Amino acid sequence: MRIYLLQLDHGPRLFYSDGPSHHDGDFDPASGGGVRAWLERQIAALHDALDRAEGGLGRHVKRVWHWLHRGTSLDESMLRGLRLAGRFTIYYPAAMSEAEARVAWIAYLAKRRRYHKLWMVLNALAVPPAILLAVLPGPNVFGLWFAYRALCHLAAWVGTRRARAAAKTATYVPLPALDEPIRLRDPAQANHLAGKLALSELDEYLHRVALAGPERVPVAPLTLDPLLNPELDSAPSQSDATAQLQHPQGDRRP
Repeated sequence: MRIYLLQLDHGPRLFYSDGPSHHDGDFDPASGGGVRAWLERQIAALHDALDRAEGGLGRHVKRVWHWLHRGTSLDESMLRGLRLAGRFTIYYPAAMSEAEARVAWIAYLAKRRRYHKLWMVLNALAVPPAILLAVLPGPNVFGLWFAYRALCHLAAWVGTRRARAAAKTATYVPLPALDEPIRLRDPAQANHLAGKLALSELDEYLHRVALAGPERVPVAPLTLDPLLNPELDSAPSQSDATAQLQHPQGDRRP
């Protein structure tokens, strides 16, 4: 799986991947058993019904379902895809060192792992009372929504955990094309970069970032905090990263 570290013109750094993309169809209702398999079947059935909805109640339910999706994180699809990836290749600006890119990647994964773990639990707790709405006529959209979101957060949490375990063996590649900070209000630059890197969805993603605003976009932390992230003890220390920053050429691999 190819992941790109993007530098925005106002400071923040983002991790982005063009694929594999995993949206509503990345759960296999036939796998496993018990409550999770039942929920996945119900969600899959709802998706099928929404896809076929043309008018009436189905159209309104479809509108509500898509409206609820507007609050999801922009990087969630990528994080869910991490759990299915075979290998990870991190492309970063050539002006950075490999150590700095690795620190940013590990810190980002730790931050997003905590986020999705919290929301996985909160959504799971909301499922039982929401299911009580099944007594009302019509599809139980909100009950299925909380179950669906719990599964999505679980998939993202598993993805970040898997990518963190593979962070030290991942391939890190400097890319000069990423050196120039990205101007979110400059669609021409986004289109040029997308074409240069053969990333078909990058310009649309940057457009969504611009609409959401920098404060709502999950960014890559610049440092590690061992007190908040005890799982990062095996990551490069700040002193190691600083030393490698002073000799970047010795750290880069062909």
